[in-house]
Amino acid sequence: MTLVCLSVTIGLVFLGRVEGVREGTVAAALLVGLLTRGFQKPVEALRRRCLA
Repeated sequence: MTLVCLSVTIGLVFLGRVEGVREGTVAAALLVGLLTRGFQKPVEALRRRCLA
């Protein structure tokens, strides 16, 4: 989400408009964050089991 906000800001500063960032980009950023958060606990448990 940080990179999406940064790209919007840079677009506005240099181009005066938002270019190439649409609803799909924002949705993808949010979904990747949610999926990553959801997989963290199982992956951490697996890592502890395999490397401990």
